[in-house]
Amino acid sequence: MLYKLFPAPFLSFLFINDRRWTIKAIMPLAPKVVAQDDFLLSSAISFFAQKKFMNPRFKNYKYDLAILIDKEDPAPPSNKMALRRFVKAAKKMGFYTEFITKDDYHLIRQFDALFIRTTTNPNDYTYQFSRLAYAEGLVVIDDPWSILRCANKVYLHESMNTHNIKTPTTIFVTKDTSLHMITDRLGFPVVLKRPDSSASLGVFKANNLDELQTKLNTLFATSDIILAQQFIKSDFDWRVGVLSNKAIYVCKYYMAKGHWQIYNWKPGTKSFEVGGVETLLVEEAPKKVIDLALRASEIMGDGFYGVDIKEANGEVYLIEVNDNPSVDRNWEDARLGDKLYELIMADLYKRIEDARMVRTRLSLPDID
Repeated sequence: MLYKLFPAPFLSFLFINDRRWTIKAIMPLAPKVVAQDDFLLSSAISFFAQKKFMNPRFKNYKYDLAILIDKEDPAPPSNKMALRRFVKAAKKMGFYTEFITKDDYHLIRQFDALFIRTTTNPNDYTYQFSRLAYAEGLVVIDDPWSILRCANKVYLHESMNTHNIKTPTTIFVTKDTSLHMITDRLGFPVVLKRPDSSASLGVFKANNLDELQTKLNTLFATSDIILAQQFIKSDFDWRVGVLSNKAIYVCKYYMAKGHWQIYNWKPGTKSFEVGGVETLLVEEAPKKVIDLALRASEIMGDGFYGVDIKEANGEVYLIEVNDNPSVDRNWEDARLGDKLYELIMADLYKRIEDARMVRTRLSLPDID
């Protein structure tokens, strides 16, 4: 575990037990002060005998791509069939591809790009992988700032207001906020969101004062600030996939049967029911939906985003900009097929080429 954080040959760690164990100091050691016993020699032989990659390479590829997955993720952004198509598209583009997990932090430096295909969160290992990869010069989707910005619903809402992008009426609620102030502004039903909610988790609907108080108590157990939002009834949400500030797919995600959200999570479990999907080509979607998605995603960055939009009474409202958007077989790819995966891999490839070209220019000496 320590080596994954500090990949150096010889280190000395000083631990202090003051009610709990903590690391007090980290010191590098010169090889000459380390006893070259049988354990050291056998460990060195074992380490240098490792293959660079987890699977053997049978041909040469121009770049190496790591795809971060989590087999325990209850709602991963890509299912197994979609992941296989990403690999196929990557090889076609010139990538050698490996699936990695949270245990492979120390392997990041071996790759040219990282593609995260498990649910991201600023408070877990996915963000640490993204940060390390970016710091080591890899091309990363999702990049660390996109993870931070999209996960923070407070930042998202304030940014959209600053750029005059229409959203449902929203107020920030603390424990000192009166219930009547919320209901006077928003009425019932009201939607309550934890600032880091995703995939319909941490999102509730209250239909009366008792439900409002109960749901707020539940949310305040994990967050000091809650978003209370105007409820906009609709049969579906628009989802626009945006990559490098270009729309690449459009879906209508329908609400789960008998439910007001796309995902209907079963209480206390990792299982859920989900509504249907209708997939469109970008040119088939309403222009106002595409324009809103592009404006909103550009505020977040130039990565890969899924922009959720509601349409009601002829108006479109931004709901969320998600990093790590879904790409599932027979859902988002229903119209484009393999071309969707190739578009995403081509974008990764171009980002690597562009970055290397910039580094080459910066390293060239000035000539008078």
